[in-house]
Amino acid sequence: MNETYDIREFLADPSNPRHIEGEVTCPASARGRVKINPVGNMAAKRFLTVRILADEVPGSIIIGMGPGSSDCTIHSGSRMIAKINFWRRASLTIGEGTTMNGVRLVVDEADVEIGKDTLWSDEIIVQSNDQHGLVDLADFKVIRSGRKHVRIGDHVWVGRRSLIMPDIEIGEGSVIGDIIDGVGDVVDGILGGGFRSAPTGWSMNRSQESAWLSASFGQMGDLDSDR
Repeated sequence: MNETYDIREFLADPSNPRHIEGEVTCPASARGRVKINPVGNMAAKRFLTVRILADEVPGSIIIGMGPGSSDCTIHSGSRMIAKINFWRRASLTIGEGTTMNGVRLVVDEADVEIGKDTLWSDEIIVQSNDQHGLVDLADFKVIRSGRKHVRIGDHVWVGRRSLIMPDIEIGEGSVIGDIIDGVGDVVDGILGGGFRSAPTGWSMNRSQESAWLSASFGQMGDLDSDR
């Protein structure tokens, strides 16, 4: 059963002068696994709403809140090892059954949506926006400013050391590795790596089991089909 708590009950250091306001809705078991910290040196208001809509929270979730007002909704009750930093007006949604083994999400003036049953390896970074402006010296305007988005579909597998950049949509059932830049969307069933992605031509879904066990199941399926 989920209950709603004052966010100050989750602060790693309640004496920190950079105050955070807000609330956390979660199961009681999450209270030892979710830590929240203010980030950034500016003495500005920080408001954060966290909703963990699952029966349990295996793993560890560390949330940093910079100046601004942000919203975090997690539907997954699977194991998650994640560090999430919010800045400015930001939102994050993580779908049911998603597993993360070492992910850093920078959610800054952006909307990040992660679908159901996604599988994340470790040393992964999601960079949803530019955190320092680039100024065009011709007119002294900031380049690439404004709100960004990252949308990752259901059943996506994100490989080790992947870097996902702003303004990208990764389609359902895709397998991602290396750097995925916001130069174009990644449609359903893509095997992506480097700066380019290409359709595999396969209708595929990844397994939660280890590779050798998945292969064993595949061989068993072939044997069964011969009968």
